[in-house]
Amino acid sequence: MAQGRFLTGATFFFFFLCLNRPGQSLHNNASMNISDFKALVYTRSCSMQSLASSNITGKIVLCYAPAEAAITPPRLALPIVINRTMEAGAKGLIFAQYDANILDILTMCKGNMACVVVDFEIAHTILTYLDKTNILAAKGNTYVFMSGTSMACPHVSAVVALLKSAHPDWSPAMIKSAIITTASVIDHFGVLIQAEGVPRKLADPFDFGGGHIDPDKAVDPGLVYDMNARDYNKFLNCTDELLDNCKSYISNLNLPSIAMPDLKDNITVRRTVMNVGPVEATYRVTVEAPTGVIVTVEPSMISFTRGGSKSMMFTVMFTSRKRVQGGYTIGSLTWSDENTHSVRIPIAVQTVVQDFVRDTS
Repeated sequence: MAQGRFLTGATFFFFFLCLNRPGQSLHNNASMNISDFKALVYTRSCSMQSLASSNITGKIVLCYAPAEAAITPPRLALPIVINRTMEAGAKGLIFAQYDANILDILTMCKGNMACVVVDFEIAHTILTYLDKTNILAAKGNTYVFMSGTSMACPHVSAVVALLKSAHPDWSPAMIKSAIITTASVIDHFGVLIQAEGVPRKLADPFDFGGGHIDPDKAVDPGLVYDMNARDYNKFLNCTDELLDNCKSYISNLNLPSIAMPDLKDNITVRRTVMNVGPVEATYRVTVEAPTGVIVTVEPSMISFTRGGSKSMMFTVMFTSRKRVQGGYTIGSLTWSDENTHSVRIPIAVQTVVQDFVRDTS
């Protein structure tokens, strides 16, 4: 994307790639350089008028489903939008639809044009992210502050380099887990982090992810949530339903976070932690349940012994106590030992009593 920004979405089609090359990304063109990236243009609607009034030639288009999509099934509206953007010379499409669960009815973009489908919430996140300017960095010897999203990446990249130096055998997922699970949700005044805006509000994982990163703690996280390329491969292929048991793969991807976008009654997910701290250790769980949700963790205590397994799996069951529909509520799950390790992951749950649009479409 323009200005070197990267966004990750669910592609319409995923190709099985060589997974036995450590250190390489899952991209099938290793010779790709920065000149291959395209600018992003936001055309608001995917209607013919909006696309025609914007210069989208050679660019990636982000647009919302046109008005006719409200009365036209997605399987009919989407090919029309794809053809419009291709005829206008676009090189990619990010299509925002109320219900993004339509991958099974999509047809391949002609000419290998990149296509991604997202729901309205994700599309709004992309827009606000592109406009965000409240990341600061010191400049020169006078420590003048500069503002911009690009200031956040060097900070985290430096911490990643430190962790990789201290633990050369750690995978990218382990490093990511160490940074997220040891981050703090308390600011330097000793109070919960607040999100900027008018009016101000308490920040949540959608604002700060894991929180303020703490490199000292990240070097010794105690436990990590690890994954490899094959785990991502299963997950990405499930977005196009190329594999069986996809529901299990998607909900149980071993991320250092848990998100439930459509909790109706109860859902159980699995996570696995790996011990990278003392060989003999016992961890107990503490849960801050999202409002209106009962969270049950089994087992509530895990122990590691010399000569035993370094990994332990646990289950988390979410049960809704709400009879009203609303937005996401936030919580956390923390494993703590008797020493200094506190391994925290964020939880976000949205209770859905009835999906009115899907039920009536």
